[in-house]
Formats: sequence, C-alpha cells, structure tokens
Amino acid sequence: MRLENQLENRKKKNTRLFIIVAVVILVVSWFGYQQLNNKATPKEPTTASISKKEEMENSGKITREAMNGVAGLYSNLKDNEVRTDIKDSEFKKVETDVRKLEDGKLKTELTKQLKEVKKSMEDTKKNNN
Repeated sequence: MRLENQLENRKKKNTRLFIIVAVVILVVSWFGYQQLNNKATPKEPTTASISKKEEMENSGKITREAMNGVAGLYSNLKDNEVRTDIKDSEFKKVETDVRKLEDGKLKTELTKQLKEVKKSMEDTKKNNN
C-alpha cells in the first residue's frame, strides 16, 4: 500500500513537473518569437533625414548643372575662349541654373564668368554686323 502511494505520488510529481516545464518552454519561446519579429521589421527613416538627403542631392545636382552649363559656353576652358555659336536660349538656361545656386563663392565666380561670356557674345555680334 505504501509502495503504491509512493508510486502514485511520484507520478503526480512527474506530471506536475512536466506541465511546469512545458509552460516555461512555451512562455520562453513566445517571448523569443516576439523579440525576433521586432528585430526583423525594418524601421522607417524619419522624414527629416529623408528631406535632408534629398536636399543635399538636389543641391549637388543644381551645382553640377550650373558648372557644366558655364563650362559648355567655352570652347577652350583653359584659355578662356568663349564659343562663338552660343544661342540666347542656351545662355539664358545657364544663367537660370547659376541663379538657382545658393549665395556663395561659387555663385559669384560663375556669375563673373557669365558676365564675361555675355560681353564676348555682344562683341562677336558687333563684329559680325
């Protein structure tokens, strides 16, 4: 009788222990799954960082367009030889590109070069007439 009671108590203890271990494993695995899902979803960047990045890209693009436009007005940039076949529409486009630049040393230098190009354009028009 005692032996049967002891065996019965052991079975109850083993069953309880098994249930407790199973519950602990389930809880730990659920928390682990939640942690894994939180890390897997990418966080969206804030709009401030996106707008700064776009602003930097746009300013670089504007600078590049202005510099290429002014350089395109010269036939030989090293010798400051201005092209003779510059159209007014082409000059105006380059002029608007330079105006889009932020105030600074680059804008003033490009504006000076545009004035020189305009002066030489007027001189070539006078010489052709």
